[in-house]
Amino acid sequence: MKDNKNTGAPSESGRVAALESELRSADFRGDIFADWGSRVAASTDNSVYQITPDVILAPRNLDDLRRAVTVLNAPEFRDMPFTARGAGTGTNGQSLNTGVVIDFRRHMRKVIDVDVEGGWAEAEAGVVRDELNDILRPLGYFFSPSTSTANRCTIGGMIGTDASGQGSRVYGKTGDNILSLTVVLADGRTFDAKPLACDAEGGVMADNEEAGISGLLTEVKHVCDCHRETLRGRVPDLRRRFVGYDLVNTATADQRFDPSRLFVGAEGTLGLVAKSRVKLTKLPKFKRLLVIGYKDFAAALGSARSLLRFEPTAIETIDDTIQEIAHREGLTRPLPEILRTPQPDGRLPVCNFVEYAGDDLGAIETTLSALKSALDTDDTVVGWHEAKGEEEATRLWAIRSGAVGLLGGVTGRRRPVPFVEDCVVPPENLSVFAMEFRTLLESEGVTFGMFGHVDVGCIHVRPALDISDAADRQRLKRISDAVLALVRKHGGIFWGEHGKGVRGQYLREFVGDEVYGGFARIKGLFDPHNRLNPGKLVSPSGDPAALWPIEATPFRETNVDVETGAGSGGTDFENAFRCNGNAQCQSYSTSVTMCPSYKGTGDPRHSPKGRADLLRAWWQLERVGDPTANEAADDVYAALDGCLGCKACTSTCPIHVDIPEMKSLFLDRYHEKKRRPLLDRMLALSESQAPMASRFAPIANLFLGLSPVKWFNRAAFGLVDTPAFSVPTLRARLAADGAAIQDSAALKRLVSDKSVIVVLDTFTTHFEADAVMSVVSALGRLGYEPIVTPAKFAGMTLHVKGFRRLFRKTAENFTAHLRGLAESGRPLVVVDAALAALLRQEYRRLLGDGAIPEVMILQEFLANELSAGRDSAWPKDIGGGREVEVLLHCTERTAFPLAGEQWRRVLNRLGFKASAPAMGCCGMAGAYGHEARHLETSKRLFDIGWAGRLGDGTDKTRCATGFSCRDQTERFTGRRLPHPLALLD
Repeated sequence: MKDNKNTGAPSESGRVAALESELRSADFRGDIFADWGSRVAASTDNSVYQITPDVILAPRNLDDLRRAVTVLNAPEFRDMPFTARGAGTGTNGQSLNTGVVIDFRRHMRKVIDVDVEGGWAEAEAGVVRDELNDILRPLGYFFSPSTSTANRCTIGGMIGTDASGQGSRVYGKTGDNILSLTVVLADGRTFDAKPLACDAEGGVMADNEEAGISGLLTEVKHVCDCHRETLRGRVPDLRRRFVGYDLVNTATADQRFDPSRLFVGAEGTLGLVAKSRVKLTKLPKFKRLLVIGYKDFAAALGSARSLLRFEPTAIETIDDTIQEIAHREGLTRPLPEILRTPQPDGRLPVCNFVEYAGDDLGAIETTLSALKSALDTDDTVVGWHEAKGEEEATRLWAIRSGAVGLLGGVTGRRRPVPFVEDCVVPPENLSVFAMEFRTLLESEGVTFGMFGHVDVGCIHVRPALDISDAADRQRLKRISDAVLALVRKHGGIFWGEHGKGVRGQYLREFVGDEVYGGFARIKGLFDPHNRLNPGKLVSPSGDPAALWPIEATPFRETNVDVETGAGSGGTDFENAFRCNGNAQCQSYSTSVTMCPSYKGTGDPRHSPKGRADLLRAWWQLERVGDPTANEAADDVYAALDGCLGCKACTSTCPIHVDIPEMKSLFLDRYHEKKRRPLLDRMLALSESQAPMASRFAPIANLFLGLSPVKWFNRAAFGLVDTPAFSVPTLRARLAADGAAIQDSAALKRLVSDKSVIVVLDTFTTHFEADAVMSVVSALGRLGYEPIVTPAKFAGMTLHVKGFRRLFRKTAENFTAHLRGLAESGRPLVVVDAALAALLRQEYRRLLGDGAIPEVMILQEFLANELSAGRDSAWPKDIGGGREVEVLLHCTERTAFPLAGEQWRRVLNRLGFKASAPAMGCCGMAGAYGHEARHLETSKRLFDIGWAGRLGDGTDKTRCATGFSCRDQTERFTGRRLPHPLALLD
């Protein structure tokens, strides 16, 4: 069944079932996904389009891939198309299609070999670009194409679009760094695409060829020879040259034929790239960054010619729209005042980011000196600043690299979307081109943002449209047509960086009928039955009507139908419609917090993007009363069940797609029809019942520790490794120190100007009294008078499990408790940052920003005291220079971006040498790690995120800020990390 509805409604396909049976009979060992959720998660990318496949195959290696293609060539499956997919970060729908999607990223991600002397690395198509470079960096080399999606995009995907990015003027595009490709053709034959010798008659001599490969390549070479000069005359000779079916560069300088140039940029329409041998580039020893502020965007772009005289490695820019957003968001704080102060006309300076890299520091410094002198005489320049060291350069680059995310955060029904994303013109024409582009968009009544690569004349433009609106979809086509004409007018190329995809519809007009006929002939030779990513670029017939049309390809809905959804729960899931498919949540890096469940499973459904896809598709079924909505809801439930609730997406996702909040709302709705699991009810009660149970802590611990009870808890409730209650209790420990837990009524007589009100969370209070006592003791040692208040039920588990009505009531009660404490006029601090995050995010969303008194995390309070100079009573040198690593709770790291720096400042003031290394989630995240069905993933996350650092053999002192992190560490290592303030004991 071919299903191109945006909802991807659940379906049963006999042919898909038959395909699965045949694949298993052929010993296909990879994964096969035909469920609704997997299909929906593969139906979108970073474009405006949505096409739902019938099945997803994830081969394990080259042999597995060949088995799959062989089965797909059986007569009963001959009309099923198949399309390669890497990370799905394309902006033009490159990896979207019906039929079979072949997922390379899940398993085919092995770096096969690295030969530094030979200058190459060999990698499977699913290897992530940064993953490869993490292996190459210690060797002093890197794979140079530098995309903005480098932490998730695959080498295969980069080859498919001939990706590039920052620094391509010097290092070249992906295709310039490819030595050979191993390609599986549509009929299952395999060959190495690389420069090949030709015989006297012009025949191509393939190495290790399968039957007929030399003959096939000879025919292809003939087509290239016939049309090469015509294409050369049609396409401007720019650094960001024309790619995909690149007839021009198949002829090498030494008279060989290089078929790899056809496959690079062809987006899988000619064959499936299974692995590649890529060229290594030596890492430069030195880098320098100069940020130059101009009076306006036109001047910043117009500087291209003068700046290029000084031969920088890269020149990057952002327009005034993005500069203003970055300023509002506080991202421009690292800039010197002159570059972030409004000019007399009220506009901020617009910045170019100019980088130099190389091994000769003297030459770089000499060039920079000459450039600075030239800038001092340029009346369009407001000022400039050179980064002082690598750390500052990284902070400054974040302003430019954050452009996509800043635009993605724009509110309203119209939001910036990519569809005229990467036009290229000669750099000297860039300013005039961009200004005419602006005029075009303004005439259409749309706002926009622009950023890009000045040095190569590539400008990224994201007009703001409501893709859910039919008029704006027509506007998208109208703008696309006009931009093509504008590009041709200024001697440019319509597709300069992000590939063609659905925009391949313009290919015939761009290259002309003759060359396009040659493309069709090449497509027909490699893929005569039009099965490889059909509808993109060209068909064997050469008929443009066989391509996916820009204005009629299924679009991804970007706004919930408020008219239908209002009052019926639709707006609860509006946030899912904001996801733009950028997939930053699918970063491979273990030191990046978002998204732990994706890192632990490798399943796109278990990422914020995948979950947003499923929520959006389910709601579209739900709102029209489709009977399959209930079945779809089960798939949504399964995807959301794997969410740890770490809330990294809430803060880290550029669009702030808040999956934990939508999960809570969905579960509340889902369980109106379906019975709740007993475990959910138990966990929801655990927080409120902990105070009662802790009164009998010794008996409760003894009972829960019995093997039969552990077995029963796992078998009956799915609960494992429940933490032990603190013995003695916190109340008893305080009493032993002559203190007590005080309610709000007692504060009036106890409070002084040294008082700090300690707001307790249920879990730390009843399961880790040691940590609370360490905090109380440390505050006392720092000269404060800590007042410990009762641990009230805050409702964290109620929110996680979707008990919405109880959560609201609990939030109102807890807020009343906080207001009573706040009447003391003294600072309120929490022991565990997860509680503060709940108050600042979920409570404020539910009750309003002004309803919640200010409650600070410990390091926030102490850092404020330090900044205000109120640290005179603090001891001078407790740490004695001891090296300390503070391991942050994942929610704390993302909800409070300054948390690590604040701990560093506070502990350094106390004589420690502190750091807060970037780390992922420990895998516990509240109750998640205690649910038996999540145990394997929880352990895997600990292994990839924490185990290596804790077992690195150094003598550093390590502490952890989160109760769940300390619990998880003790569970898997046998030792409990202290709270940071325990270091003061």
